[in-house]
Amino acid sequence: MNMSEDVTAVSMQVSEKAAEAALSAFKSVLDSVGRLFRELLGMEHDRARAKAQIKATNAGGRGGSMERSKPPDVTATNLTGIKPGEVSLKDLAENARNTGESLSVSQHGISQEDRRAIARAAKKYGIPVAFSNTKGKNNLYANVRSGDLPIFKQICTECIREKIAEKPETLGNFKVQPWEIPHLTAMLKAHDLPAVFVETKGGDTLCLHDVKHADAVRIVREEFVAKCKELEKQFSFDRDEDGFYTLKDLHSGREISFDQIPDKAALSRQIQAQFGYDAVKADLAASKFGEEALKGKQKERFFSGSAQQEFSRIESNVTLKGESIYAKPYSCWYLQPKKDEKPHVVFRSQDGRFAILEPQKMSRRAMRAALTEQLGITDRKTLDALVQKADRVTDYFLRQDDKLLSADRTFQLDDFPPEKLTEIRHTGPSGTEYVTQQKPLDSVENSIKRTGIDTFNVKTTFRSTELMPDGESLPHEKTENLDFSLSDKKYTLHFLSAMYMDAGMNEADAKAMAKEVYLKAEAQSPETVVRIEEVRQDSMTVAYGKAAVTLSTADRQEAAEKIAGMGVSRDTAESLVEKAQEMRVDAVKERVAAVQAQQTDFNTAMNHLTDREERSIDSMIVCSAAEPQKHIVVEGGHNGARVVHDYTVCDGGKQLAVFSDAETTDAEGKAVRTESGKTAWTELKAEMLEASGVDKDAVLTFGSMEEYEQYLADTETLTSADEMPDADDLAEAARGNGHELHPEGDVLGALHEDSPLPDAKLDLPVPDIPDIPDVPDLPTPPRGARR
Repeated sequence: MNMSEDVTAVSMQVSEKAAEAALSAFKSVLDSVGRLFRELLGMEHDRARAKAQIKATNAGGRGGSMERSKPPDVTATNLTGIKPGEVSLKDLAENARNTGESLSVSQHGISQEDRRAIARAAKKYGIPVAFSNTKGKNNLYANVRSGDLPIFKQICTECIREKIAEKPETLGNFKVQPWEIPHLTAMLKAHDLPAVFVETKGGDTLCLHDVKHADAVRIVREEFVAKCKELEKQFSFDRDEDGFYTLKDLHSGREISFDQIPDKAALSRQIQAQFGYDAVKADLAASKFGEEALKGKQKERFFSGSAQQEFSRIESNVTLKGESIYAKPYSCWYLQPKKDEKPHVVFRSQDGRFAILEPQKMSRRAMRAALTEQLGITDRKTLDALVQKADRVTDYFLRQDDKLLSADRTFQLDDFPPEKLTEIRHTGPSGTEYVTQQKPLDSVENSIKRTGIDTFNVKTTFRSTELMPDGESLPHEKTENLDFSLSDKKYTLHFLSAMYMDAGMNEADAKAMAKEVYLKAEAQSPETVVRIEEVRQDSMTVAYGKAAVTLSTADRQEAAEKIAGMGVSRDTAESLVEKAQEMRVDAVKERVAAVQAQQTDFNTAMNHLTDREERSIDSMIVCSAAEPQKHIVVEGGHNGARVVHDYTVCDGGKQLAVFSDAETTDAEGKAVRTESGKTAWTELKAEMLEASGVDKDAVLTFGSMEEYEQYLADTETLTSADEMPDADDLAEAARGNGHELHPEGDVLGALHEDSPLPDAKLDLPVPDIPDIPDVPDLPTPPRGARR
């Protein structure tokens, strides 16, 4: 039988990447999030395309070369909006982004000859394919949409069959085990060697390569075999009666133990970090463990590569109580990848596109740029709403980590049987011996801090009481400060349990406490949790763990250095300082917008002074909205039953004129009319308006000089930052958007830490914001007596 007819399929090694990957700084996270969404959401688009692809795959047939296969039933114009055959990577990425798909790239190298054959077949089968290569390398790699993989695999199989049938002398091969494919692929790729793996009807897996590369391929194969033999001598694993797996490096004596089986990628990273293996050797060790130690569903999950296994935390459909209407069209996810455990917030649009933010280290400006780049959002109100939501969601979940910082337990005398009380013999000053008793423990307090990717520190304080003969109690306290490894769970739990038992805890309580401490350490982010708690004019309060410190932001570099000293990277520290400045400006902007939303005309503002029914307005500041330095200071005083107002007209700090309304009403409080027939009050208003230069159609009012001066300072801040509110800001402030910030207080808002998360949804309350004083909007009665 012809070898080409014996080949049933090509074993494709492909990696997925989001269409936006080339544009984003979060490439690895984008890959994982894209795969996660496809796994969890099961898009209708994918299912529809899958049906069409089945038709196309069936059209290709099983046997014979491509020339003998039936014409495909699917054409590109019906499905894709992009021409079939070879296209540019840019066009393919844009098409995938528009259709909500990801890209998959082949991991095995492709020669120029194979490229031409694949491109011809892709055009015939109606799918687009793009080729890329690494700078300075000869190998090409095929990029296709993930939904086109079934067709692409069929194309590769047919190309191999055709090549074997027509030019068998140009190909060499050797037999491999299926689990070896990814490791050999990585090594061949590192040496820029093209090769492909095929499956035969007999169940064998072969590596096919060009004969001209036989010597180089042989060297790679020998290197691979050497690594396997090295692992046989150096790497071992076993499982004990408690269900713990222990992995050992026999050369260094280092161990890794666990009872919850990680996925292959996570275990490979752990082996690389703990044993010092290179990436290929660590991956080989992880595969060896999975192949030989696991069976059934455990083995299936271990090798599955499920995107869900790449995250230590997934919170979907996260919502805020009273969140802005601008944020509602975008679903929100909170994710912590196992690779770095750093919190990410993902916003997904209704068309399947998504943007990934890392609010803990990104400034608001950077987050807005990412949203624009990855989701195409340009509307400032939408950008601000999503940025604020990302900040609040991250802050909420990081605050939950406070509960991971300690594990405490208290005990009563009744918790211990009498024989557990320790008898202590003392000799008094007179030489007389007396006996006391000591409880095993009063309390145990653990302060837990993760210090690295695989390490954590526990500071444990044991307190006990000695019972004296005279009935008094003598307290005792002992503190242990120890470092442990997360990678050696079995040893860590054993050591912690022994420590608690030595202090007097029974075995069951000691083991429970040890496990609680370990789990809390494991759940913490390896980077110290640092967050902004409060922002003021020239300072910021930064919290880390249970501690908090207020820093001056007058010198931004100095503030960043102090934050970096808390255990975060310099980039994160600088981003936090920048974010604090942005938060201050945003808060001031909202306050200015709220004041400007109360804009009125001069006549209405002044007539408010005449209403004496509900509450008296004895003083206020009226200024021009366009030129706020032009203002009138109104001060009221009593003259018997009458209220008399004095008006000081100013331009900045310069006093222009002084007026009084003492003569605008008679002794009975009735309006005094002038020779022109107008009231004295009307003419007084006109005179003040002319003297002040205030715009009669647009004025702002304030209840006190302090409020007016604060507004001037706020507008100066925004002018220097080029952030003055526009018409949309004013409209939003006028109706309230549900997420206003106050510039002098808890800028992030009071978050409800104990809020339950039913159905993975987060219900955060609206921040408790103090009212901003303003001039009451009172009805304007006819001019009458001022009582």
